[in-house]
Amino acid sequence: MRVIDVKEDEDLLNVGTWEDGGTKQWCKFDLPDPTEFRTVLNKQPVLLNGKRTCTQGMCGDVTGDSKYHKDGVAKVFYTAHHAVDPAQTKKYLDQLARTERDKTLAPPILFHSKFFSNSEELKKAFPDLTCII
Repeated sequence: MRVIDVKEDEDLLNVGTWEDGGTKQWCKFDLPDPTEFRTVLNKQPVLLNGKRTCTQGMCGDVTGDSKYHKDGVAKVFYTAHHAVDPAQTKKYLDQLARTERDKTLAPPILFHSKFFSNSEELKKAFPDLTCII
């Protein structure tokens, strides 16, 4: 197989996982557009036990499907497609760095309007979640 023939990043991650003997499949959790980063850049309220709830921005999940991911898919603020405007990308990177420095950046995983710091926290809250992060 030629890597150049694999058009989508999720497909490449799946093939790489399967070639290494893995059986899981990646879900589409990257953001469709950089503007969605406004959600983690907003000052989201902190609730009990240090957990944040999404109240501003695009708080919904990535839409699931009726067969494999009925409850939706978590949004993961690691990457964004369609980052084609260098000035806009720089603006978001600068804002991310500033909010991280100020300790106001929301955790990077969002599912059912709750933010999670890592995949272990997410899996603990939703043990039957079918997507891996």
